[in-house]
Amino acid sequence: TNGVWLSLTTAAALLLKKFKTPSLFDYLFVLLLWLPIEFGLLNDLDLPPGSGFLSPMNLMALSILIFAYLVIRQFDIGYSFRLKGEDIRIVILDFLLFFLIAVIIGMITGFLHISERIPDFGNIFARFAAIFFFIAIPEELLFRGVIYRLLLKQFHGKPYAVGKALVISSLIFGLAHGNNAVPPFLNISFGALGVWHVPWVYILLAAIAGVFYGLVFIRTKKIIAAAVLHLLVDWTWFVFFNG
Repeated sequence: TNGVWLSLTTAAALLLKKFKTPSLFDYLFVLLLWLPIEFGLLNDLDLPPGSGFLSPMNLMALSILIFAYLVIRQFDIGYSFRLKGEDIRIVILDFLLFFLIAVIIGMITGFLHISERIPDFGNIFARFAAIFFFIAIPEELLFRGVIYRLLLKQFHGKPYAVGKALVISSLIFGLAHGNNAVPPFLNISFGALGVWHVPWVYILLAAIAGVFYGLVFIRTKKIIAAAVLHLLVDWTWFVFFNG
């Protein structure tokens, strides 16, 4: 199954050359690449990886995404690890503002609970590295580097193109967290198909976070700056609010 999926995504990436940017095929390609990973439909292919390391399949999937949009589509997503002082200032200020908003919403809704015990140093350090390389960078490449940029090109020349692309990509990012079993839930019945326990606060906060990640990306023009903010948010959640 994994081999078939990998062959299909590789072929789809190569076919992007035949279509104008953006096209419906771009969105279909992103869905083909992302959905099986997000919903764990393939063996040994999940993010974050359960073993703490990316499998060869994960690395190949990420490589296909980078190849498709840095080489074939030639998106300028600022794929550089060099951050200037101004970039760091923007990341810190956006983190503090999002943190304030998240704490207010989290406490009011009962979503956030302060941890009773801080994880040990080794675990903190390991999670810091794992979040950055296995969650923050891949997700920012996908949602800001690819999906936001596709939407921006889709709305090019229209009023509020940047705002529309930012909001829609952030909503998609929020909804992408709908498969996480994090209370409180909003139960939506689909009759015989069952009930979807929607983690609505988690989705809301993820969507708001997506706006901040997108703003950092827009202002710095560097995907790594957005990934650093993503890292700070997820790492703070793990250390102080996972109780």
